[in-house]
Amino acid sequence: MTPRFFLAAIAGLGVTALAIIVASAGPSPGPTRSATIDPSPPRPLRSASRPVSSAAPPPSALSRPTVAAELHVPRARGPIVPDGELEEAAWQGPLGRTGAFTTPDGAQARPYSDARLLWGDGRLHVVLYAADEDIHAPKPGGPLGRDDTFRLVFDDGGTARSLVVTPLGTFAEGSRPSVGPASRPFDEPWKSGAKAGHDLDGTPDHPDDQDEEWVIEVDIPLASLGFQGKPGEHIGFSVERCDTPKSSALVCAGWGQSPRGSLVLD
Repeated sequence: MTPRFFLAAIAGLGVTALAIIVASAGPSPGPTRSATIDPSPPRPLRSASRPVSSAAPPPSALSRPTVAAELHVPRARGPIVPDGELEEAAWQGPLGRTGAFTTPDGAQARPYSDARLLWGDGRLHVVLYAADEDIHAPKPGGPLGRDDTFRLVFDDGGTARSLVVTPLGTFAEGSRPSVGPASRPFDEPWKSGAKAGHDLDGTPDHPDDQDEEWVIEVDIPLASLGFQGKPGEHIGFSVERCDTPKSSALVCAGWGQSPRGSLVLD
């Protein structure tokens, strides 16, 4: 992975958000070529705090839910292929950025993670970045645990849809009703139609060496989220990454869990 990309990740440890990328199935034999990404500090996200009304009707993808944070996602300036390389000009323009993921107590998580988003051509483009000194990757076809995964959740107020992505770009998808215990599994069917590509700077499941980072790029059809692909559409959104650093316990951090997050198509 290029020094420029790696230094951008390190910079994010002391400041705010950074970069990311994507995914495609299949193990990588070792360090691979990384993507070029803009290392400049992200622009701050617009946010809004509104009182929660218990009398409000259930939100949908077409009506804005009551939220405390909004992630505004620009339309991509050109086509994007989810290959994990981030070479398209669209990734060098305006982006929706989560900033550095934080733990439940509000502290910036280590290792560093963030997400960047665009939309266009009927798809939501998501790049996920993870600094990682010890990459773990489940075997193809095996169960997905919480370690070394990103989970994206899209909630339209009636159904919550989950997409879990690993460092190799494999993923699991499911849904559950929006109302109910937060611990309830996403065990109802949902076919996202997502495509993914990945890039690793390290060797998965080799704890004796020192890994650096991994990036996943995911394309999700807007229709599978209940969108029509029009500016102004909204849906509840959160993203979480879990990781077990060397000689440490599992750490989970993210954006949009608390305060509640919303994704807005600009």
